Amino acid sequence: MEKNTQHKKSLRFRITFSSLIVVLLCTVLLASVSYYVISEKLQSQIKEDGMLLAEEISSEMQTNSTILNQVDKLLGEKITTTAHLIGNNSNYSNEYLTEIAKTINVQEINIANADGVILYSNIPDNINYKYPADHPVQPLLKGSQSQL
Repeated sequence: MEKNTQHKKSLRFRITFSSLIVVLLCTVLLASVSYYVISEKLQSQIKEDGMLLAEEISSEMQTNSTILNQVDKLLGEKITTTAHLIGNNSNYSNEYLTEIAKTINVQEINIANADGVILYSNIPDNINYKYPADHPVQPLLKGSQSQL
């Protein structure tokens, strides 16, 4: 009888052990498949997010470029308007330029002769300053350009 109970215990052990092995293998297989699927989905999502981010950055750069062009245009118009305002007055003085600069909110107004020497300015330290030969204002002073 002892053999029979030992045989039953051995059979029960084998069935339990086999069941545990099957459950363990199924768990490992399920975990491996889940890992692979999740990894693939994550990689796909990262690529998609990266492309969306690159498109957004590109769009922002185009918008910034457009805004920068508009600001340049507005500044150019303000410079031209300031030049016309001052050009319409034949009595230049440093005080007049200071008043105009404050009124239209311009930092610096200079009036130079053809040699590039500043004769009048709203900034006293600029008076008698000579623009260097490679300064962007030189073509205007020489008459080869009508505006900057």
